[in-house]
Amino acid sequence: KETYDQINSDIEYATQNIGDARSLKAQVNSNVAWGMAARIYLEQGKWADAENAAQKARTGLALDPTGYTSNYDDLTSSEVIWGFPQTTDGGQSLYYGTQSSFFEQTGAGYDGFYMSEEFVDHFSATDVRNIFYEYDAPGTPDHYATNKFGSNSKDYQVTLLNGATVPLKEMDFNESQIMMRVG
Repeated sequence: KETYDQINSDIEYATQNIGDARSLKAQVNSNVAWGMAARIYLEQGKWADAENAAQKARTGLALDPTGYTSNYDDLTSSEVIWGFPQTTDGGQSLYYGTQSSFFEQTGAGYDGFYMSEEFVDHFSATDVRNIFYEYDAPGTPDHYATNKFGSNSKDYQVTLLNGATVPLKEMDFNESQIMMRVG
């Protein structure tokens, strides 16, 4: 109880005292503080408080379905509330700490995640998030993959379930780390 009392006191202070201005989306401002508050209230089962905080976190921002297929990589999307930019300048990358590294379709041991048929069935053909394709034979655990993240296979085409044939997205070692989105 004392721990949550302190957490609640701290987040209430932050949401009331932090400003809106920031020069980079890596910096915490009131949107980020309200987003953190929403997560804290969800954890405590304070549903109305969580909803109110989430709405305040979205203030001045909007959904951006066009950024979905690029995984909002460059933080410029109106949907990104908080994220950390990354560059390979200097020879460093945090790519293997991003979501994308777990979804690579490389055949080199990093192919850790696939989509279940039950999950894929929830998306209509017109849903911007429906960028799944058949990776392996039906009935296998790795039957469906997603073209959201990337591969090291250049010039490889995949046919999405909606019938479109598109280039397989390439790995991007400059991929930003998205911490909070409007969605």
